[in-house]
Amino acid sequence: MTKIDILPIYYHLFMKMNAEKSEKMKNFDETGLTLVELLASITIFSIITISLFSFFPQAYQYTTKNQSRTLEINVARGVLHYIEQQDYDLMNEIHNKVNEETGKITSFDSSSICDNKVTIADSTTMSSSETTMDLFPDRASCLSMFQPTINNKTYDAHNIQLFLLPYNWNEDDGKEMIHALERVFPSKNFETTKRKIQNLREKREKEPGTTYPILSTVVYVDFSPNDKIPGVLIEGSIVSEISN
Repeated sequence: MTKIDILPIYYHLFMKMNAEKSEKMKNFDETGLTLVELLASITIFSIITISLFSFFPQAYQYTTKNQSRTLEINVARGVLHYIEQQDYDLMNEIHNKVNEETGKITSFDSSSICDNKVTIADSTTMSSSETTMDLFPDRASCLSMFQPTINNKTYDAHNIQLFLLPYNWNEDDGKEMIHALERVFPSKNFETTKRKIQNLREKREKEPGTTYPILSTVVYVDFSPNDKIPGVLIEGSIVSEISN
């Protein structure tokens, strides 16, 4: 076989290999992603990513609210305990005086309660004179309860509301509490609080009577006043040591 006879063979092999390579490239082009498919993939990936990113702020907000709720419960219990230690006769006289003058329940705001002064009848004299005194003589203790500092933050902007009511308070008293809270926290949705107040009143109606004079106290604590979720509301009482 001469050198001239070999050339056609190499040329034939080269053309065959080139044809196979072209066929592979053609098949690759046919099975690749089109522009529409690529855009659709990017869109789906973006939706999934945005959904995941929106989950983290919600989880953080939920955790923060739970922490705030725990603080609110602890502070509300502390305020109730503090009020229960106060003199029943003084608190009852304040409540009766407010009720006689306004026909409403007695309410206090944490931003001003520690500066409140009350005028009561002077029992030390035979005359009908009156004397003015601080509602809470120990102002430092009062501020620690009603304007607490927690984690280097002082809550002194209407965060705590205190209500004094008769022991057998009624539905109108409950509505008055809600109206008072709505005036202080206009952005709140108090539907759950309304049900809580109704449950407290119904529970009180089922309880047996007592021979001791009792003044009901209701404390509302809210450390997130600008959101729609209501704070914590719990009930306590101030009991006279002298029975009827």
